[in-house]
Amino acid sequence: ADQSFQMLQQQLVEIEGDIESARRYYNGSVRDLNILVESFPSNLIANLFSFQQRDFFKLRLPTIADNPNVKL
Repeated sequence: ADQSFQMLQQQLVEIEGDIESARRYYNGSVRDLNILVESFPSNLIANLFSFQQRDFFKLRLPTIADNPNVKL
């Protein structure tokens, strides 16, 4: 049981790391898009095809960032 719990704990840490990496990748892509939408000459194409700036991903409630409760 102890080894199973340690494996579960390690998997949760890995999942949190994957989520954090995906969040950073998304925010980096949004930053790049927003720069292209504002910068010349790419802003001409963005306006032509109605590309718009996007919002960065952020948590709505600070309590969501807390570690999840896992009940066994």
